[in-house]
Amino acid sequence: IGGLVIYVACFAFGLGPIFWLLISEIYPLTLVGILGRAGTFWFYGVIAIGAGIFLYLLVPETKGKMLEQIEAHWRVGQSPRSL
Repeated sequence: IGGLVIYVACFAFGLGPIFWLLISEIYPLTLVGILGRAGTFWFYGVIAIGAGIFLYLLVPETKGKMLEQIEAHWRVGQSPRSL
């Protein structure tokens, strides 16, 4: 655990957060320039709704399931919602 804490602390002081900062600064401004403020808001809203639909339909709930049960379910080829 100590090694993990040291790694995360060093990552936080290094270049790791810089890329996330650049992405958060560049992309919204680019989108606002192209779509406008309202268009950018609706664009992010549509992405969020799409992500919710994806999660609901394709990501199964595995709480209380053993790894062997999940693996057997996928090997048979059943749908994610039936797990």
